[in-house]
Amino acid sequence: MVYQSPEVVTHGNLDHVLRSFLRKDPAPCTEKDRRAVKLRGFIDRNDGQIGWSLDTLCRTLGLGISGAHAGRLFKRQFGIGVREYAAGRRLMKAAHLLRTTNTCIKIISANLGYRTTADFSRRFRQEFHSTPTNYRSRQFSA
Repeated sequence: MVYQSPEVVTHGNLDHVLRSFLRKDPAPCTEKDRRAVKLRGFIDRNDGQIGWSLDTLCRTLGLGISGAHAGRLFKRQFGIGVREYAAGRRLMKAAHLLRTTNTCIKIISANLGYRTTADFSRRFRQEFHSTPTNYRSRQFSA
């Protein structure tokens, strides 16, 4: 019996092979994924109040994916994370309530799921560059 060395077949250089496996950016999505759209619809209908963990929400909505996967899918589809999107929706609802009602700011913040009025005021000021009280007074004076 005579020893024969194995034959090595290459498919391009190592750099080419590594690039094909280690893509940094996912392929762009050309059509909306129904799961991400369903998740966004739920957030929109509930004014950003998710109230559950993302895993529980995915099970409740029957998405058939984990919360982590839903988060990645949502960010790829809409360019913003689920939590950031939901927080933005809650703040938009707060701004609407401040413009259209005389409801106490403390009650608005509690109804929108903020633990403290200070936390709500800080987030509102970051988004609208105004305190909720000043925002309301400017809206009613205009």
